[in-house]
Amino acid sequence: MRAIEVTKQQFRRVAERKRALDAAWQGPPMAERAPTLPPLVVQLRGDQRAMGEQHGELLRGEGGFEQILDYYPGMAERMVAGAHAHPAQLGVPLLLGGVSEALLARLERRRPAALRERSRRFYQALGRPEEDATFLGVMDLLQNVIGVAGKLRVPAVGRRWSALVPGACSTLAVWGPASADGELLLGRNFDFPGTGVWESAPVIAFATPTEGLRYGFVTTRGADAPCVSVWNEAGLCITIHTRFHQDVRWDGRLAVDLVHEMIRRAATIDEAVAIAREAAVASSWGIVVASGIERRAVLVELTAKAVTVTHANPGEPFLACTNRYQSSALQSGELEPSMGWIMHSDGRHMALRRQALRGLGGEGLSAEAIATLLGSHEDPEVEGSLRAAGGVLAQSNGVHSVVIDPIGQRTLVSVGAVPTGHGPWISVPWRWDDAPSVRSLEVGELRATFAADPNAPGAAFRHGDRGRAYAHLLEAARLEASAGPAVRVQDAIDAAVHLDPTEASYRLLAGGFALTRGHWQTAEAQFEAGLASEKGPFGRARLLHFAALAAEGAGQRRRAEALRRELAGVHHPRVAPYQRAATRRVDPRSVTVGVQLCDVSL
Repeated sequence: MRAIEVTKQQFRRVAERKRALDAAWQGPPMAERAPTLPPLVVQLRGDQRAMGEQHGELLRGEGGFEQILDYYPGMAERMVAGAHAHPAQLGVPLLLGGVSEALLARLERRRPAALRERSRRFYQALGRPEEDATFLGVMDLLQNVIGVAGKLRVPAVGRRWSALVPGACSTLAVWGPASADGELLLGRNFDFPGTGVWESAPVIAFATPTEGLRYGFVTTRGADAPCVSVWNEAGLCITIHTRFHQDVRWDGRLAVDLVHEMIRRAATIDEAVAIAREAAVASSWGIVVASGIERRAVLVELTAKAVTVTHANPGEPFLACTNRYQSSALQSGELEPSMGWIMHSDGRHMALRRQALRGLGGEGLSAEAIATLLGSHEDPEVEGSLRAAGGVLAQSNGVHSVVIDPIGQRTLVSVGAVPTGHGPWISVPWRWDDAPSVRSLEVGELRATFAADPNAPGAAFRHGDRGRAYAHLLEAARLEASAGPAVRVQDAIDAAVHLDPTEASYRLLAGGFALTRGHWQTAEAQFEAGLASEKGPFGRARLLHFAALAAEGAGQRRRAEALRRELAGVHHPRVAPYQRAATRRVDPRSVTVGVQLCDVSL
């Protein structure tokens, strides 16, 4: 009888997880999910336990946090499932649920007692079980599973997970002649699962701890997370970025705790680096640490086995960071699941450097200019050309964009929809009050005016047929990240192609989906249509590669050979793998399409 009861409980849990996965992608499409909640400014004061409880109580009084707490407990399973073509494909992520919980609980047990208690009090004050605090380690969990899969040489898992957890965060710090007033400025995009959820309810929090420096951070209702974009009263600013590496561990420090410790204890860059070296982290990260007082920035990169520090290049008063290791010491063991994934990160890095060099050669970048940059769709390989997706700074999962101005004592925060880099923006002055409090900022008119302005940043992708096509891309990305049905994702991409037929990004994805179904002629037609408008050498090589494979699958050998000859003539440092593999046979089951990554891989 005991065994029967345990089995019944397990089935009930699987059924609950299945319902949670289904609920994640249901609801209105992205086009109808414009943010409606006002941003909140929260003041916290006391020890860590007290501030966690205060934050929860203040948010509970305001409401609007429920969708966050409904979404993130099942995030790990959704990331594994992706856009499923058949309900049977949900078996692995549903079974993984129990394993995920065990691993998250193990990571949580290693947290500093004060910070662990803060998180538990936060969730209790929101009326949720304190066990929900374990989900603060979900990105460490996901990155670690990818790392383990890479170490065990399970490429299919690595490709699938990296496509669904694309890692698209971007940071640029400028100072000296690269800055309009010579002072340090830091801008960042945070790209994260939960579009339509995270960005809908921004929170700017100011904390006055009983021990340590006063600090501030940008988060969302329902997440007490002083780690994404943070600053303190000493003018230190920190942002964090996903990395994928084989060197991970299950008993190390969580990213949320590392950054929290750095920002509340460090007044200088060197002090922050010393804190990063105190204990091993669980996962793999890149952390930009910038100082308004020192007028410089460094990149601290970590694995479970090492910590390195990278400085700005000589003569370059700026530092850019995306999602690949810049330290040569850590590049061994780094996971690079596809050429598209590499170029996605490198493209954003190129775009950041390009704008910093423009500022250096001119009057320097202002905070407002950096804000505009974060919403850019400029092709990293073709200056002046715009593209919807790929290695551009405005991403389909961009849920948080900020510019930190430590000398000006302010933080610019986007209060717009995905991609938040488009804006609109508000400027929040730094102020630490004596008593806990919460106040809302009225931005309804700002949002409405911005949405209607045909000349506002990113307007080309919000108005007309091009804007409607882009809305379908955003919906496809939301569905993919929320384990929605594959047919819904494909339909959204087909709709985007119909509305904006010259956008090569959409043609690449549509062709990839056709490959997954073994529709060779349709796939080739999509890839070749993309070639008609694709200008970038890497983008052309990728389309030529898959067009040749599709033509071969369709029995059109002469056309396949012509495409391979053109591919052989493309000169780019990243296209050699495509050139070498242009004659391979394709099993449709081996094709992975990543909408958020805007990539097709085998």
